[in-house]
Amino acid sequence: MTDPTRRNLLLGIGASVSTAALGSTRLVQGATQSRAQSNQAPRNSTQESNRTNKGRVRIIHLSPDAPPVDVYINGTLLYQNVTPFNTGSGYVDYKAGTHRVSFVPAGKGLEEAVIDTRVTIQANDYTLAAIGEVAGCTDTPLRLVQFTDDNSELEQNRARLRLIHASPDASQVDVTTAEEGRTLFENIEFGDGEYATLAAGDYTVSVGAKESSCGGTNAHFPLTLRGRRIYTAFIEGYLTPDNEPADKSLVLALSPPVTP
Repeated sequence: MTDPTRRNLLLGIGASVSTAALGSTRLVQGATQSRAQSNQAPRNSTQESNRTNKGRVRIIHLSPDAPPVDVYINGTLLYQNVTPFNTGSGYVDYKAGTHRVSFVPAGKGLEEAVIDTRVTIQANDYTLAAIGEVAGCTDTPLRLVQFTDDNSELEQNRARLRLIHASPDASQVDVTTAEEGRTLFENIEFGDGEYATLAAGDYTVSVGAKESSCGGTNAHFPLTLRGRRIYTAFIEGYLTPDNEPADKSLVLALSPPVTP
C-alpha cells in the first residue's frame, strides 16, 4: 500500500522541444516523512543546530531508459514503483551517518538492484539523483549522485536556482536568458549541478547543448521564479531520442520551491 498524500516533486514548465509530465513518488505505508514537504519551509539555522544528528534526503529518478523502481534505504522499502524520468519525492529525515541506498526494478528483490551504494548523511538537506542509462555499452552508466541542497536565506526579491544536468547524450550545457543574453550556467557537465541567484520574475531560458555529432542544440523554456524561493531545474531526456534507447525528448523539469 502507498500513502495517497505524497506530493509531486517535479513540475513540467513547458518547452519548445517537449514538456515534462507530472509524476509522484509515494512513501510506503509506515515510513516517516519529514515535517517539511519539498514545497514547504525547510529547517532554518536555529532548527538545524537543534537537530545536528539528522539530515534530510529526497529521491529523484532521472534515468530516461530505466524501468520503474522500488527504492530501499538500509534494506527497508521506502518508495514503490518510482516512475523514471520525471518523478521524485519530498524530504525524509535520516540520522547522520552512512546509509545504504538501493534502486530495484519494481517488484523485484534486493539481489536484483540496479543501484546499490552507500551515502553519508550529515545535518544537511540532500538530493539523491539516479542518472545515466541501464542500456549496455553506454558512456553514461546508471549511478547515484548525491547533491547537497542550499536552502539558506534569501533576500525578498531574489530567487535561487540550481541546474542539474542529467541528459545522457549532452556532454556539456550552457543556460542563458533570452531577455538579457546573460549566462546563468556555463559548461555544466553531465552529472553536475550548480546554483545561481537571480532577481524574481519571468524568464525564457535557452539550454545550449554542446553535442559533437549533432552540433549545438538549443531548446527554450519559460521559467517563473518567485522571491525568497529555492528551485532545482533538471535537464532530462535526450537531444536525439530517435537514436537512443528510449524515446524521451529533452525537457527542463522544475521542483516546487522551498522557502527558507
